[in-house]
Amino acid sequence: MMYPSIDLLGLSLPTGPLFLIAAFYAGLWLAAREGRRFHLDPELVWDFGTVALVAGILSARGWYVLANWQAYALDWKQVFALAAGSLAMVPGAITGVVVGLIWVGRRGVDWPALADALAPGLALMQVIAGVGAFLSGEAYGRPSGVPWAVRMWGELRHPVQLYEALLGLAVLGMLWYLRRRRLCAGCVFLIYVFLAAVGRLFVEAFRGNPALLPGGFRAQQVLSLGVAFVALVMLYVWEAGVVKKSTEQE
Repeated sequence: MMYPSIDLLGLSLPTGPLFLIAAFYAGLWLAAREGRRFHLDPELVWDFGTVALVAGILSARGWYVLANWQAYALDWKQVFALAAGSLAMVPGAITGVVVGLIWVGRRGVDWPALADALAPGLALMQVIAGVGAFLSGEAYGRPSGVPWAVRMWGELRHPVQLYEALLGLAVLGMLWYLRRRRLCAGCVFLIYVFLAAVGRLFVEAFRGNPALLPGGFRAQQVLSLGVAFVALVMLYVWEAGVVKKSTEQE
C-alpha cells in the first residue's frame, strides 16, 4: 500500500518531496492568513518561511542522524540521502522557526506575534507531511496485529505516519480553539511546541526504526521530553511575567 510516485500531467513525481512542498506552502498560507490578525505583513511571513525552510530541513536531518547515529556510523555517506521519512520533523520545525524568528527579529518585527501566527501553519504542515510519508512508505511503524494495521514492507504495521498526521490535526484543532481566548503574545506558539513534543512521545513508541538508548528509551522520545519541559517552563515564566507587568501598570 505504497505510492512512491504520483503521475501528474504525464510526469512521475516523487510522493514524499511533493507532499513536503505542499505542506510548506499550505502552512505558510495559513500562517500569512493568521498574521493579518496580528497586523503582520504577509510578505514578511513568506520571507521568514524561506529562511526557516532551509534551516528546518538541515536541522531536521541533523537531529534525525544524531538520534539514529548507529545506523549511519558504518556508512556516513547515507547522511546526505535526504528523504521525508529520514527527517526529525518536530525538532527540525522548531529549530527552523527559531532561526527564522532570530532573522526577522533583526528587522524589528514583533516576533512573539509572528510565532503565534506560525503555530497553526506548523501543525498543518505536520498533517500534510504525515500523509505524504504514509503514501510513500517512509518512516514506517513497527509490526502489529491491530485492526487498522496496514501492509507495508512485507508486514502488517502500525500506520505511524497517519498517527503523526492525526496528531497534527488534533494540535491544529486545539490551536484554532485557543484563537478565541486572550493569551499572552508568544503563548500560542509555546503551547504548540509543548503539544507537538508530547504527541511525539506517543508516536515514537510505534515506530519501526527508532534508535534505542539504554533502558529501552528512544532518542526522539528523550529529545521530545526535553523540548516539552523547556516549552512548559517558558510558558509559565513568560505568562507570569506578562501578568506581573500588567499588574504593575494598573
